[in-house]
Amino acid sequence: MTDHKPFVYRFGEFEVKEREFLLIKDGEAASVEPKAFRVLLFLLRNPGRLVKKDEILNAVWDDCSVSDNSLTRSIATLRRLLGDDPREPRYIATVQTIGYRFLSTVQAIDDGTGKPQSPTPEIQDESKNIAAGPQRSDHIAKRSRRIAWIVVGGVVLAAGLGFLWLIRERLFGRQQITEQQITRNSNDNPVMNAAISGDGKYLAFSDSHGIHIQLMATGEMRDIAQPAEFHDALVTWRIHWLPDSTRFLADSVPIGMPPTIWQASVVGGALRKVREDALAMSVSPDGAAVAFTKALTRELWLMGINGDAPRKLEDAGDHGNYWNVVWSPGGNRLLYIRKDWSASDLRISLETRDLMGGRPITLLTDSRIRSVYWLPDGRILYALGEPGLSGDTCNFWDARVDNKTGQFAAK
Repeated sequence: MTDHKPFVYRFGEFEVKEREFLLIKDGEAASVEPKAFRVLLFLLRNPGRLVKKDEILNAVWDDCSVSDNSLTRSIATLRRLLGDDPREPRYIATVQTIGYRFLSTVQAIDDGTGKPQSPTPEIQDESKNIAAGPQRSDHIAKRSRRIAWIVVGGVVLAAGLGFLWLIRERLFGRQQITEQQITRNSNDNPVMNAAISGDGKYLAFSDSHGIHIQLMATGEMRDIAQPAEFHDALVTWRIHWLPDSTRFLADSVPIGMPPTIWQASVVGGALRKVREDALAMSVSPDGAAVAFTKALTRELWLMGINGDAPRKLEDAGDHGNYWNVVWSPGGNRLLYIRKDWSASDLRISLETRDLMGGRPITLLTDSRIRSVYWLPDGRILYALGEPGLSGDTCNFWDARVDNKTGQFAAK
């Protein structure tokens, strides 16, 4: 950042002491990570102005090679400390893909004299790059030509799109598939996981603030507060609806803490802990049981939907794990992906297991297996990875499984 005398900044109920690196609210100081504090200072020196991301990165991180994620995390930290909602911001507004704008009125006081002043904004004066006289005229002429070409290009593009629209109307009529935006999260607070209830009435989704339930018909939304134990933790939530469409399970995966399974209802109430050190994989078709994993997905378990009657089904050992566990339509079998890297090469297999007993049955062993689904008509659908020009791609395969034997019936 440029050299200048330190200030004390005041906005809303906050006071920022630049010299002491303090953020104060109602007389109480809050601890702020240094990079986030410098981001806040940069915004306070430029209130009301759209500040581009590159400006902040260059000013705060100097010559360090960092991604936008570092800035995004700092903005998220500041919003949490300021109690600012990115959907209805009071202080920091996001301008999608471009940068940020500090919305509140800022009073700057010289930390040495105590007198209100206006600190010099940290902006680049582009007028210095434009020479006077003929050079300035040449610059204006070039800019005018660029604008003209942009206008011409826009007209041509609009004409082409209109022509394509007319052809579509002739060939397919006026029936259209409409899209509607459901959530309105910013880039700083993206939707991490989402699931629609079985009856299609509710959308449950999670972001950095927790879990939200949205009524699909009206857009009305209710927030479910994160448990107090996650007050200062960054938590990823995964959501699994129960068949009655009024309740769901939620996996909490906080950084540096073991995962936990919780249960919540759309009609109200807080999250209720069901089981610690566990990840829910899927709920049975009748909603009575849930398949889950423990010990970093090395163990496969079964329990009642409220955490009752847990029983261990399998253990993959120290060099294996279970993933993508799904139920058969009748609820008497589980289908899952098992990974084993005890040998020199990673071994990935597709297995089924009868919940009444017996050994698991291997349907397929292929290192390309990526995901699996069990369809209501009895077929399974699985994805095999294939190398492509843009990286690993997938194609889907389907096969029918005999519900009694657990073996492939037709492929």
